[in-house]
Amino acid sequence: MKIKGLLFGLFACAALAACTNDDIVENNGKGEQEKVKANLTLVIGAATNSSRAAGDAENGDDINTGTVAESAVSDAVVVLSPQFEGGAEVVSVLNKSQLNQETVAGATVYMPNIKVTTSGEYKVLVVLNPTSGIKTIANGASIAKYNEIAEYVYNYDGTGINELIGTLEDPRFMMVNQREASVNVQSNNSEDPTTLEVAVERVAAKITFVPSSLTIGQTEYSNRYALQVNTAEKVIAETREGYYVASNGQAYHITGLNKATASGKTIWIWNGTRAFEDTGKEYSDTDLLIYNEIEMPADNAFEYEYKTTDGEQTWYVQLDKYALTNLSNATYAARRIANAEFTSTQTFGLLDNTFRYIMDPNTIAKNNNVSGDYFYNKAADVEKAKVDNVSGDAGENPFFADLPTAAESNTLGTCLTYCLENSIKVESQNPQSVTGIVFRGQICNAEGIPMGTIYKKDNNFYTDKEQLYAVYGRDVTDYETYEKGKCYYYSKGIEHSSTDTYMKNVIMRNNIYVLKVKSFKEIGSATITIPDGTEDTDKNFYLKLTSTILPWQVRFNNIEF
Repeated sequence: MKIKGLLFGLFACAALAACTNDDIVENNGKGEQEKVKANLTLVIGAATNSSRAAGDAENGDDINTGTVAESAVSDAVVVLSPQFEGGAEVVSVLNKSQLNQETVAGATVYMPNIKVTTSGEYKVLVVLNPTSGIKTIANGASIAKYNEIAEYVYNYDGTGINELIGTLEDPRFMMVNQREASVNVQSNNSEDPTTLEVAVERVAAKITFVPSSLTIGQTEYSNRYALQVNTAEKVIAETREGYYVASNGQAYHITGLNKATASGKTIWIWNGTRAFEDTGKEYSDTDLLIYNEIEMPADNAFEYEYKTTDGEQTWYVQLDKYALTNLSNATYAARRIANAEFTSTQTFGLLDNTFRYIMDPNTIAKNNNVSGDYFYNKAADVEKAKVDNVSGDAGENPFFADLPTAAESNTLGTCLTYCLENSIKVESQNPQSVTGIVFRGQICNAEGIPMGTIYKKDNNFYTDKEQLYAVYGRDVTDYETYEKGKCYYYSKGIEHSSTDTYMKNVIMRNNIYVLKVKSFKEIGSATITIPDGTEDTDKNFYLKLTSTILPWQVRFNNIEF
């Protein structure tokens, strides 16, 4: 649906010739123009944003026509609001056949014909794929439908059907004109109607993910990244296997016997819970020794024998799940913009040197730190939520979903969600207000095999608690535990623009935000850690997003840990 230069040159002549002397009727010879029935043709196409001097908040890194479903149109509401005294609004609820779909210069446009009973100047509001609420207004008794629809707020709490998101079979991506449109409808010649070009944009935004780290020989992306960690581990000097003969005479093969010393004598500890000594005798037909069980010494009555392997090792983190945070629950039907102080607002129009911000229905409240439910997955809820035995993984967070491993395209990746605008002034763009994302990672080896529970203290990592005890003693308590080797990374806001002073970490309609992880620097947090906005307590736990951004405008976000 991309239209270069508005692609409407073929209508220029019609527009210039739309008003002729024959179209004007003299009223009783008094020289006054009489208001007459007139004809209007709209040429509706996709919005393309023009560049401007103040930053690039309206301009992404590229443009994308979107999927067929994202561009499909089923019906429309068109409202003409008279700008002359005594005029009445003209409201048209049009089905797809009445929209007169055409292809102009390779782009899809819609060209409905509308008749007005009174000629004159009108403001024009176009809504493609209107929601049920907008249709109710259009079919209602109100005499000010233009303003009602322009001010209409759509609410979505994250459950059930989102009326702004459709499919090819059920087109529902609502689109509204981007700028205020007006036209002087004068032609009463149906063969030569007045023509107006109207550019529309999708009300929803889109967040996608591009998988990376393709393993050699594999067809799916692993999302697995290598990083260097300080292990500072003391490895057991010797580990054996052998046979233990129980009191009933039954022999059992045992492995993982770790060498230790108690009262100056060598013993062998199994799983930190049972102690053995070797008999010096081999089990029949093997070269493995027989071991007798002895009383397990107290924790402070034995020491493992270690060999030190302190230093840097290569570990891996494989991202497997994600949870988006702070997805808005409300948006205006028509775009709303505001100045830097939010003392002046305007419906319709591009951002410029006067109007710096896009607005959502809750922006003012968020700016003023008024508490309220503005999101259907608040960062605080994602951070704290845990349930047991979800998908067989105890402690699983219900907000998390599987991270894509197969890219739908090299550029856009896989759609994570469609969402509503989320905007707030730049000084208040903190993690509790902006839309962000949490990734869950699995600490593993190069083949992706999980390493199990990991322990961390003083930025050193241990794969066994006994190794932690060997360094700090058994009374140590101030260490982190990565249960099952799970770690978490939070992005400090999905970036809309790195160069615009105001629209940095916002979500804006008709934009695609493409997330891609570039690299890791550290293993993430052992728990979901989202700062409260006052201070970044540990930057290693957050994602660094750099924006490279599709009408659809696309915002590419390269993520570094």
